[in-house]
Amino acid sequence: MFMAGCAFLLIAAFPVGQIALGAVYIHECPVGPVIPVYMIVFGILALLMMVMFTQLKFLSPAAQSHNIWIICIIILLFLFFACLLFGSYHIYSIYPPNYNKNTTGSNSSTRKI
Repeated sequence: MFMAGCAFLLIAAFPVGQIALGAVYIHECPVGPVIPVYMIVFGILALLMMVMFTQLKFLSPAAQSHNIWIICIIILLFLFFACLLFGSYHIYSIYPPNYNKNTTGSNSSTRKI
């Protein structure tokens, strides 16, 4: 039980870090003001999913049914996936990769040698 608690706290540090970074920089992102909000919501959803999964394991096995818990977990998974897509869109729309980069041109470092 001690090892499970330590693992939970170690894994929970990442969503807490996301929430903290999003809260600190909520008004300081000039390029994408929605990105800190995305980080906060994503961290909260991750913590909720972790709590739901652990509560499902700690419920007594003699309970009638876990259907309510399973429905809540499925809804949280859909929200988590939608938030991931939303955040990925906003992050990658700001920083598109340079597809026209010429690595074999005359400015290459191999030409200078």
